[in-house]
Amino acid sequence: MAETLWENILKRREREHSVASILKNTPIFSDLSRRELNIIENIIHRRRYRDGEIIFRQGDPGVGMYVIAKGQVRIFMTNSAGVSVELVMLQPGDFFGETAVIDRGERSASAQAVGDTELLGFFRPDLFDIIDRFPRMGAKILLKIALVYSERLRHTNAELMKARTQLAELRKKTGE
Repeated sequence: MAETLWENILKRREREHSVASILKNTPIFSDLSRRELNIIENIIHRRRYRDGEIIFRQGDPGVGMYVIAKGQVRIFMTNSAGVSVELVMLQPGDFFGETAVIDRGERSASAQAVGDTELLGFFRPDLFDIIDRFPRMGAKILLKIALVYSERLRHTNAELMKARTQLAELRKKTGE
């Protein structure tokens, strides 16, 4: 009996340590102190998905973001012809859906579990509760989200420029 009790306590500590280390290595939470990470740990929502299960669909209302604790997540969009185009395959430690923490807009893409997947969910009401109760911590998280947006926008701009340059070169070659 005592062994089981200690095993449960040790497993719980190991799981908590695992969540803390995952969060600490996630850019949005990387500047938080140990005490602040503990606050986040207590409000994180664990979600488990089976291989192929849809996490959310393009057009669904956005409610929060996810950090991948285990498994992989395929992010894809479906075009007007109904063809799915994979945008990225995310790995453990990656995060997605952070736009939904800021606004209540529709999901711009779909997310699907690849293999058995465990996600750590952080939702919009959680962020606003933190902003109310711990303004300095809320500011740290919001600043990190803004930095992520900035980095992704720069990357998107570079990709758009590359695509437009390639299109212009293709038009020159075909005489359009």
